[in-house]
Amino acid sequence: MAVADTEQVIRLYRQLDDWHVLLYPDIFTVLDDDTSSAYSLLRIERFPDILVAECEGTVVGFLQLYVRKTGDSPVDNPLEYAQVDNIVVDERHRGIGFGRALLDAAKDWAKARGIRRLRVGVYSTNTPAVRVYEKAGFEPLITVLEMKIA
Repeated sequence: MAVADTEQVIRLYRQLDDWHVLLYPDIFTVLDDDTSSAYSLLRIERFPDILVAECEGTVVGFLQLYVRKTGDSPVDNPLEYAQVDNIVVDERHRGIGFGRALLDAAKDWAKARGIRRLRVGVYSTNTPAVRVYEKAGFEPLITVLEMKIA
């Protein structure tokens, strides 16, 4: 990602955050603009490997990823994989292939580093995202279940 893309990525992060609040208001909170921008910058600094999708010179989507390693436990085989941390496509550009293109670019990013696995976490009720990942070839690996206690 070029430094010049930062403001556009922050704008897309806002869409992602607003979407999370809409889907899960008991988990996520609405941020004011200043806090949202500052938090987005922290996320960019934490995982600086960001792939962008552009349309007519404007960033319309991004995918953030990093390398993870397992094998800390004696029962785990050492494993390295690329973890997709965030992916978002501008709401006006969804459904026309930008998400798939970003996932294809993530595969290329991983292959270039000798990594043969790509993982992504997604809330099960985020059906549009689940569909994109399944169409791209992702398969369920781990299921996390939650129980709300009154």
